[in-house]
Amino acid sequence: MLFRSLELCLYLPQQKAGTVRERTSFMTTVEPSTRPFKILVAEDNLMNQRTTELLLKKLGHTSFCVDDGQQAVEAWQQDSGYDLILMDIHMPVLGGIEALEMIRSTESETGSAPVPIIALTADVLKGTEEKLLNLGFDAYLTKPLRVNDLADLLRSIPIRVTMS
Repeated sequence: MLFRSLELCLYLPQQKAGTVRERTSFMTTVEPSTRPFKILVAEDNLMNQRTTELLLKKLGHTSFCVDDGQQAVEAWQQDSGYDLILMDIHMPVLGGIEALEMIRSTESETGSAPVPIIALTADVLKGTEEKLLNLGFDAYLTKPLRVNDLADLLRSIPIRVTMS
């Protein structure tokens, strides 16, 4: 394996006395996943797409990014080989909740195994996680994504077995 562990160095501005800013380094070590996943990322913000794509690559996964829920549904319909979907909740054209409903409906109609769909949202209000899980999402991550939370979640995803 190419990576033994992943070290991310985050530089965050820290205000000192007066108006001088200094960069502070925070190091975190994350073990890459031993099971590489093929992940569909539905996110309308280009910076969030690229960040998520980079984090997933560093964790040993491949990803395909789309800009809205409609594109996510279409990508999933064209390629049922995705191990999971990371789905932003608030997107143009078709939101994450509506895309989830369409995917779950198709899975129900065809009898196919449900793909794990993880909700991505900046909403940290009390009750949001419970609401999203009740709607059919398999898990919930807040944005901005934290590498440790993402890695922990991906390690908890069971391997999908499809019968042909």
